[in-house]
Amino acid sequence: RGRKAGSSPGFTYSPAMKSANIVWTRANPVAFISNPRNVVPGNRMAFSGQKDPKAAAAIADYLLSLK
Repeated sequence: RGRKAGSSPGFTYSPAMKSANIVWTRANPVAFISNPRNVVPGNRMAFSGQKDPKAAAAIADYLLSLK
């Protein structure tokens, strides 16, 4: 939480993700997991999104728990 999107060292982000003006909070990952192309148009994410809101929230919670 609190990190700017596209800023983790050692990962090659798409230009769209690097220029996205997003700081990850609890709500942002849920929206991104639900529809990555809508949240960051032009990103290289092959994943089209998790349409089940409960599943998207569970995935976001898991990712936010990682350090």
